[in-house]
Amino acid sequence: EMIGRLNGIMNDVESEATSITHGAPIGYVLGDELSRMSPQEYVNLAHPDLRLDLKRRIQEHSVQVVERETPESLGQGPMIVLLDGSQSMMNSYCNTEKCRMTWAVAMAIMLYRRAMITGQPFILHKFSYNTYSFRQYADFLKEVMVMENGGTNVDPAMDAAIKSLKEYPEGDMVILSDCELGRKWYDPEGKEVLDFSRATAEAKCKVVGVLINESEASAWHGDGNDTTSTPFQNLCHVAFQINPEHSDMVTR
Repeated sequence: EMIGRLNGIMNDVESEATSITHGAPIGYVLGDELSRMSPQEYVNLAHPDLRLDLKRRIQEHSVQVVERETPESLGQGPMIVLLDGSQSMMNSYCNTEKCRMTWAVAMAIMLYRRAMITGQPFILHKFSYNTYSFRQYADFLKEVMVMENGGTNVDPAMDAAIKSLKEYPEGDMVILSDCELGRKWYDPEGKEVLDFSRATAEAKCKVVGVLINESEASAWHGDGNDTTSTPFQNLCHVAFQINPEHSDMVTR
């Protein structure tokens, strides 16, 4: 189910702006998702008084939004995403389709929109020097492409993810990273690795690693040694690679 869910997501990621399958509209419910507002609510934006009333109702989660039929192939659980915003994600192809961060953000946006469609909770933890957590789509869009130019301090993000698992057990977790993490995450018996694995096991959570890297081998194995584990091997139940320089992108 998890692999099928991600396959469906990846079918949309390559043309994120135009190929989003929302499902058939089946009615209206009350909420605060601006991207799903009914046409009538958009009309209110044109009138000064009605626009103020709309802002008030957004705060009260009482805006009329479109309810859509969820495709049966999608997973239904909460989703927790870790997004690597470190300097290494801003490679020499910054702001192009070959940039690692471009693909990470496209994937994060797609995951966010899928969660909005299914009405399931979504939490995103973006990490670099600091960790920033987002639940609201608008806040996420404003901040997700901000360049940190910093290192990969993943420890606070892992702590935040473990706390999110306590709030939303049995959810899916996705790690979007080039896998250039600290050495302690390469040790399958390390305390941090064991703490994370124990937390996901207790929560019955499945972890998907999305490796965004041009490497053919080193990102999967430590220092070119096929017997050495990597962070994704230690932390994830399944992983696949997006190679921004490869013609087919999804290569492994």
